[in-house]
Formats: sequence, structure tokens, C-alpha cells
Amino acid sequence: MPAMTPAELLLTVREILRNALMTMAAARDPDKRYQGWRSSGLEPVHSIQEAYGYASASVRAFTPSAAEISQAERVAPWLAWLRRDLGDDALRRITAWALGVPAWRLAQREDCSERQVMRRIDRSVAAVIAHFLGDTITVEYLDEPAKTQPTFALSFAPDRTTDATSTVPMKIYVGGRGMWRNGRWLRGGQHA
Repeated sequence: MPAMTPAELLLTVREILRNALMTMAAARDPDKRYQGWRSSGLEPVHSIQEAYGYASASVRAFTPSAAEISQAERVAPWLAWLRRDLGDDALRRITAWALGVPAWRLAQREDCSERQVMRRIDRSVAAVIAHFLGDTITVEYLDEPAKTQPTFALSFAPDRTTDATSTVPMKIYVGGRGMWRNGRWLRGGQHA
């Protein structure tokens, strides 16, 4: 079997970590019942939507096999080392990515671009590879700030010139610029 290229090794270990994290999230915890009344499943019903039989049945999307659970147990020390050496943020980032959080949301949390979030994940995986497998993979550092796009929120008011049923935008908030009316700046929004 030919040796893997660094890119293939990075991709393979990243998928191993993703599969292990998905397995850990889907595996049932047999000791959960001893952690208090909230973990026993006997929580009070606050609304009709929480009542038994009201909602449709749900099935787990991922049921881990015995081999996947065994592999997750072998990968758990990698994740523990990752948290100890690179910090909680690295583990939280990789866990969120593995469980399907979109890259744009991760980028929004860290105030950077989507490419930079994926590079941070790759750097964490490369650190795991260097520590546990002995191969050195370099992932170039990318310092790319988040793209700030203005957000818009319209405020509608009845058009005074016609009937009261039609509406036109009277005021608009442009993110980072403030309130505008009829193309003129009203105020910056710092008072809010």
C-alpha cells in the first residue's frame, strides 16, 4: 500500500475524529440515571407540545456500531490531549464542526471567515497527527477577518398619500450606519 500524502492523512484523521465525536454524541450514557432527577427523564411537562404522544416519534439519525464505539474509545485520548494542549476553544470548534454546525455559524462565533475556521480545525488535526502519529503537516496560517455586510431591518408605516391599506418603508436601519429616512441619515443607533 502506498504511503499517504499529507493532504490525504489530514483528511483521514479529520474524518476519524468526526466519526468518533459523532459516536460519542450518539452513544447512550448508562450512568446518566445516577446524575440527579433531571437526567432521569422525569421532567415536568410545561406545555402541550411536551406531553407524551403529542409530537411525532423521533429516531436517532446515527446509531453507532460496536466497531465505531471501539474506535471512539481509542480516539478519546486524542481529544483529551487536544483540550489540554490547545484549549477548550479548539475542542469546542472541532466538536461543533463534527456535529454538523455550519461553517458560517462557527465563523460568526469566532468573528472570522469560514475559510479561517476550517484552517483552525485543520491546524488542530495537524497537531494531533504530529503528537500521536509523528508526522508533521503544515497548514498555512490565514488571518482573514469576518466579512461585515450591513444588515437591514425595515420599519413600515402607512403611506399617507394613498389609502391606509398600502404601506411603504419610511425608516430603515443599515447595520453599522444607523437609521435612515428617505435617503437621509437620522441617527447612528448608539442610543439604543
